[in-house]
Order: sequence, then structure tokens, then C-alpha cells
Amino acid sequence: MAGDQKALYDLTPLLKTYDNDQKAVRDMVRMFLDTIPPQWEELKDDYRTGKFEEVSTLAHSIKPVMDIMHIEMLTGVIREIEKLAKEEKNEELKSLIDNFDDVIIKVFNSLRDDLENRFI
Repeated sequence: MAGDQKALYDLTPLLKTYDNDQKAVRDMVRMFLDTIPPQWEELKDDYRTGKFEEVSTLAHSIKPVMDIMHIEMLTGVIREIEKLAKEEKNEELKSLIDNFDDVIIKVFNSLRDDLENRFI
């Protein structure tokens, strides 16, 4: 992981959890890349159609994954998205979703690149 990518996520704790088993970490990254992008798209669609309860539920399900993958830039944001969706605070929610989207796309791309070409 190059300099700015280190700030996006940190797989070191995951490697420690799996006793440096890189195959297990690769499998976790693949599972992340298979499940989180579609969930995130669904959350954005639900937001656009005013389904705040569903937005909150999806944010709640995405939240622990941000912790596991140590995506520290987004852990607080996803928690706030969950909270604001429950409160149906539309304008504040839009800003957070846009912010989360900008960063998570970089995370997805960086993890895919790492999976194909680098460390994991």
C-alpha cells in the first residue's frame, strides 16, 4: 500500500487476527469487495427514494466492516449516516453520503489493486 493508500485502510490488525495468513486476509478482502459495494449502492438508492429506515439499517450493517478493515476515515461517518437516517435529517445526510461515497470508491479501487498486484 502506497503512502496515501495507507490512510484509507489498514489490514495489519486483520493480518494479526489471522496470524499473518495472507490467504485468509485475501478472502476477507474479496468478501468485502463482493458485499459492500452492492450494499452501498442500495443505501444510496434508498436515500434517493426517501427510505430512511432502510438507509439506517444498511448503514448499521456496513458499520462493523469499516472497523474490521480499519477504514478509519469512514467509521465515524457511517455511524453518523445511521443516526441521521433514523432522524430523517435529509440535507445533513446527503452531505455525509456524498463524503462517504468519495472515500469508499477510493477504498474499493485501492483494495482491488492491492488484491491483484500487491501485498495481499
